[in-house]
Amino acid sequence: MRTTVPDGSARTRSHGQLRSVAVLAAVTLAVGTLAHGQCPEVVFEEQAIGTRITNQYAGVTFFSLSSENQAAFPRVFLAQRTDPGPATYATSSPLRALSLAEGFDVVVPEGGMNFVRGQSLVQFSLGENTGTYTVRAYSDTAGTNLISTTVVPLGSFGAAQPGTNRLVRLTATAPNLIRRITVRGDGGFKRVSIDTLSYDQDSTPPEVEITEPLERTCICPTGSVLIRGYAYEPDGLYGGDRLDVMRVDAPVGTAWTNLASFAAPAPPPVGSVYTLNAADVLAALPGGGDYRVRVIGRNACGLTGYDETRVYIDTFAPTVALRSPAAGQIVGGNVCFDGTVTDRCSVNFQLAFRPLGGAVFTNIGDPVNSEVINDPLGAWNTRSGPTAVPDGTYEIRVAANDSCGRGSNLVRTVTVDNTPPTAILTSPVACSSLSPGLIEIRGTVTDANMSGWTIQYAGGPAGTGWTTIAAGTGNVVNGVLAVWDTSALPACAYALRLIVSDAAAVDCGAGSNRTELVRLINLGSGTTCLADIVSIGGLPPADGLLTGDDFNAFINSFAAGCP
Repeated sequence: MRTTVPDGSARTRSHGQLRSVAVLAAVTLAVGTLAHGQCPEVVFEEQAIGTRITNQYAGVTFFSLSSENQAAFPRVFLAQRTDPGPATYATSSPLRALSLAEGFDVVVPEGGMNFVRGQSLVQFSLGENTGTYTVRAYSDTAGTNLISTTVVPLGSFGAAQPGTNRLVRLTATAPNLIRRITVRGDGGFKRVSIDTLSYDQDSTPPEVEITEPLERTCICPTGSVLIRGYAYEPDGLYGGDRLDVMRVDAPVGTAWTNLASFAAPAPPPVGSVYTLNAADVLAALPGGGDYRVRVIGRNACGLTGYDETRVYIDTFAPTVALRSPAAGQIVGGNVCFDGTVTDRCSVNFQLAFRPLGGAVFTNIGDPVNSEVINDPLGAWNTRSGPTAVPDGTYEIRVAANDSCGRGSNLVRTVTVDNTPPTAILTSPVACSSLSPGLIEIRGTVTDANMSGWTIQYAGGPAGTGWTTIAAGTGNVVNGVLAVWDTSALPACAYALRLIVSDAAAVDCGAGSNRTELVRLINLGSGTTCLADIVSIGGLPPADGLLTGDDFNAFINSFAAGCP
């Protein structure tokens, strides 16, 4: 965030240290803005009578002149006693004003003030004279470029002077701002008295920058964070600063809440900073989450500069979600955990499992010290290694903890199945020669989590690929799996294949538990055909190509004792 001066331009920050104070009770303040302000009024009450006043006040120097004997009697203004109330010697504040010293025989008393920088508004009061004052404003300190002349009547000498304590207000616009003011007394009294002076000695706000903490820094509910940076007035008097907070989701127009402040001129400890305690923020603005934090610096003229950052007070547990495995899913081999573990502050998580109803979880691998969003969290090898388990029902857990000690657990139930299905062909017998017609295929297909089974054939003189004879999804024990109509098939060697699959998502869903059984038979007595009995893609055997399936069929037939 950047500090902005009233004209909207960015300013370069100067170096200075943010002040440190005890945390105050939270009070609600109006939102501060950057704007021009008047310096506090100078009423001279703090000066001892007889004090020579020249440059005690920042931004202005007072001087005294006289139209006669100036070289012989150069004077400065002195703090003088005046009478309170609207009387002969009255000024705007009692007892003390800025006046020429009494006792000098000056026919035309005159004095004034020079300003370090140009002023758009100067205001003061006049008193202690029986005639009139002539007030002149100049745009230079030498008094050569006159801006304006103002005649201020104060009335005649008397007991109750209605003209005393007369307010003078001088204004100017750039480029001819006020740099010098002279006040000439045109009456019988020998003093020029000025009181309750206000002027804008500083036209630029303080420089403020927060360097720490960085945006979105996390704080635990019982923790704190140091607010470091710069709060500095490069060309005037520093007035102080304060620390404010506001919820990020607060409605527009919500007031900031003040937590701490520093008031100049009391010097702060060297190298100190503000401390933002999360407990104080939550006490004033409950709920946790995102908060805006700002430091406002103020100079002696009321101009303000600020900078802000954001912090996150973590009152929430981590978020845990699993996309897979799904609740109740049948799994096997490597089980992949995929999902989300996240927290606005730092987070770690651990995968674990236990038998359904078990007392203790077994960890899977080491803890992961980072957040994961919609990506793999880890894998559980159920088939081998230290985390291998027998088939059964298990609870899996994702346990997450953040840096503030808040935890979240997600537990769901899955079934582990690493057992391949049972596949048995009882008839026809391997290597048997059968007559064309209806052939009954019998056998057994079973699994605790059956998905489905298929009976296929391949071969013949044309070398056909696998053709499905029948399929099913239920368990069959020593029963009829299919009736194969071979009446239209040429006499030749053929292969029967039985494939059985279960419903387990094995190795992160790459497949399932599967059993495959191949059996060779001859259809038609005394016939021969090419050894190219299994063809992939329908390649004709006449080209002399033998595939791996042909070789596997031959090996299976050889192992079964076929001639």
